[in-house]
Parts: sequence; C-alpha cells; structure tokens
Amino acid sequence: MIRTLIHTIDQFLVAVTTEAVASGVVTKEWTKQHLAEVLDGARACVTKIEDLARQYPEPEYDADPALIDSMLHDKATTVAYLDHQDAPIRAAAIKILSRTWKVTKELKNKYVRLAREDADTHVRTLALFYLGYEYYATGESTVRKLLIDIIGDESETRDIRLVAYMALFDLVGRPLYEMPALHLLRLPEDLDTKLLKS
Repeated sequence: MIRTLIHTIDQFLVAVTTEAVASGVVTKEWTKQHLAEVLDGARACVTKIEDLARQYPEPEYDADPALIDSMLHDKATTVAYLDHQDAPIRAAAIKILSRTWKVTKELKNKYVRLAREDADTHVRTLALFYLGYEYYATGESTVRKLLIDIIGDESETRDIRLVAYMALFDLVGRPLYEMPALHLLRLPEDLDTKLLKS
C-alpha cells in the first residue's frame, strides 16, 4: 500500500511538471531541481511511515492465528470462511484470498455478493477494494455495474459510495490522483458522469 502511495505521488508530480513546463510557467532546470526535492521529501515521509509501522505493528488479521494459518494453506477452507458468521473472519478470508490466489469467477461472484449485501461495512469495503484491484484496467462488466449502482444509490453511506468510486477508477485503469480530494468531493455533483455511464 505504501509503495502504491509513492508511485501515485510520482505519477502526479510528473504529470504536473510536464504541464507546467509545456505551458511555459517554469523552466526545465527549475522544475528538475524542485521536483527532486519534492520527491525526496515524499520518500522520506514514506520511510518514516514504514518505520512507525515496524515500531507499532497492528495485527493484520483480527482472528484466531490457528484459523488464519488454516486459511493460508487451503483455498477451499478460505472460500468457505467468506460465509462465516463473524465479520472479522470474513474480512480475513477476503484479504488472504486476494493476496494468495488468483481471482476466479466464483470468487468474483462472492465478492460482488459481499460488496452488495454484507451487514458489516468493513467487509463491504474490502470486497469493493479488491474487486477494483483484481480487475484493474479491465472494465469487467459485472463489477462495473455493481460499482455504478452503489455510487448512484443515495441510501448507501457516503464512505461506501466513495470506496466504490475509487474501485471504479481502478477498474477502468484511471489513476486516483485524477479524482478530487475525497473530503471535498460532493456526491453526486463532482462525480465524472462519463465514467458512470454503463
């Protein structure tokens, strides 16, 4: 996740720099020097975050370690835990499946169901996130329809709609830096209407 963040920062800075130089606002020499300083600062921040994460580790899975171990070694067991009554175990199953095994049509259908119907917000968020991640830049039609439906559903919470919107950006291969800052994004006024066309 942290490496994805620094890659996104790099992409954004290169895009801004290219635009600034093309418009004649700044010179290449000035831009090169300041871009290097900004990238060094961003990388230093990421290093600090990584150091803090090592000093104060959080448990990755909120479930019994023996249960996690069984999931890490058996895909069928892990898939079965997607239907477990406890939300932390469902969440752990989503993470393990997405990190350990390739997505299949069966898994896609289960993630779609969890994203649409699960009673736990965290489980829904993970399912949405991994659908966008697993189908990055494919535009997969079932996932796209699900995401567009959730984004347009005013009965959904703002957070769920925003996660679905970010997942949609992944699904179509658009960089997240093209999205307005989430705390400023107004629903539905600031949504990209072209992106939301089925």
